[in-house]
Amino acid sequence: MEIKKMRNKILAVAGACVLSAAANADGRNIYTISNSPDGNVVAVVKRDDHGGLKLKGTYPTGGVGTGVGLVIPPDPLGTQNALVLSDDQRWLFVPSAASNQISVFRVYEDTLVLASVTPSGGDYPAGIAVRGNVVYVLHATNKPSVTGFRLTGNGRLIPIPGSKRTLSTVTASAGPQPDVLDSPGQIQFSPDGRWLVATDKNVTLAQPGTIELFAVGKDGRLGTAAVTTVSTDPAPFGFTFDARGHLLVTEAINGALSNYQINRDGTLTSLSRVVSGQQTVCWIDSRGRYAYTSNTLSDSLSAYRVDDNGTLTILNPDGVAVAIGAGALPIEVKISGDGKYLYAVAAGLGTIESYRINSRTGGLTKAGELHLYPGLSGMSSLAVE
Repeated sequence: MEIKKMRNKILAVAGACVLSAAANADGRNIYTISNSPDGNVVAVVKRDDHGGLKLKGTYPTGGVGTGVGLVIPPDPLGTQNALVLSDDQRWLFVPSAASNQISVFRVYEDTLVLASVTPSGGDYPAGIAVRGNVVYVLHATNKPSVTGFRLTGNGRLIPIPGSKRTLSTVTASAGPQPDVLDSPGQIQFSPDGRWLVATDKNVTLAQPGTIELFAVGKDGRLGTAAVTTVSTDPAPFGFTFDARGHLLVTEAINGALSNYQINRDGTLTSLSRVVSGQQTVCWIDSRGRYAYTSNTLSDSLSAYRVDDNGTLTILNPDGVAVAIGAGALPIEVKISGDGKYLYAVAAGLGTIESYRINSRTGGLTKAGELHLYPGLSGMSSLAVE
């Protein structure tokens, strides 16, 4: 009887700690990675009441990054969503592409505790997708693939047997890294959890880019073959979902944004497409009525209105919602959980930029900037609460 009471007490304390960790998150944390070949590090950044940014701490992943990109240097991984939080924001998943590892951190307020480091199950892990306790990792070299894991209660990743699936095209290599003009752009689960979506770029191979949807089974395994849609652009890159579950995909070569409906069989129906007039429209995030993209070679951000029927309208005639400055080379963008701020990694400067979102117009106003690393050193990816 005493042993049973002690066990119940331990479980109660553990449960209270879990609830406390979740309750302590205030939605102002921002995470990015150094991607350094001398040791990959996660930086935890805090936003203040006015959008200002402050570094709270750095945490080694136990793995190694790749450093600066060899093809289009600001973009060493060539993906969106390399760094991802769990649905409940208790866990942060971090790839270390040069050592083929995934690190899992427990999130406590603005502090991270390394819970596990696991082989990724392939070469050059550059993207992660999470839904519940199912985690898929995107591998970007040679024959790109995805591999599934289950997250345990103590932050360990257990491989799902038979979960590996290959994407449709081969990725050319640029030294120790994949050629980001040909590598996959992102993986993410659809809002209803029925599909794992992947984009695949094929620029230098002179093949059409593709958007691939794998059906997700109840056991977390994917269908044996993807439903593939040929993109209107050789480089479909980042994507997100609007409030109605439509799929918004950036087009890096044509400088455009496309919106699709996902049909019951996994095929896509085009709803809207708008050309921004900007170069290398690659990363995207959306919330409510608005979506924002980074335009790397134009050193700018664009803003779009997204109607309920999926129609896209660019908010600025010239496509420039924000001109960050020459040499900024913005890559990943993310909207804060409260919807009030947009953050961007300016890889050319080694900074995180903070912008206040006008909820009425969708316009952006500069709120803060934090210098973290030397420009073009490999800094990449964003995850936000």
